[in-house]
Amino acid sequence: MRKEALRLERFFDRITSPRCVIARPQHRHHKGDTYCIRIHLAVPGATNIDVSHDSAATGRHDDAHVTITDAFDAACRQLHDKIGKLEGEVKSHVIPPHGTISSLVPERDQGFISVPDGREIYFHRNSVSDGKFDDL
Repeated sequence: MRKEALRLERFFDRITSPRCVIARPQHRHHKGDTYCIRIHLAVPGATNIDVSHDSAATGRHDDAHVTITDAFDAACRQLHDKIGKLEGEVKSHVIPPHGTISSLVPERDQGFISVPDGREIYFHRNSVSDGKFDDL
């Protein structure tokens, strides 16, 4: 767990309060017991990151190391998202192309679309979907 915690600290060195707990139910089995990993990370300027990873849910319960790695990978993904928000990284959504029909010449089966950047784009009857040129 220390090795995985150091990996998180190398990724983001301002984690102020990392807490990790590993629990194993009392089944008295030598093999096949499940493990539960809980990770709490305090990050300044953001909400805390809490991860609870139960190996019984994934079915990979034979090895505590696998459960620890899975839990810390989940914490790393959440930490990456928090860092992006702290640094102002915002996903931008692409605005679909749009415009207004500026001129239409039905006898020549063509027209022009004005787009927000000031250009005019030529279109032909065949460019109109579903053959609805006459509806324009």
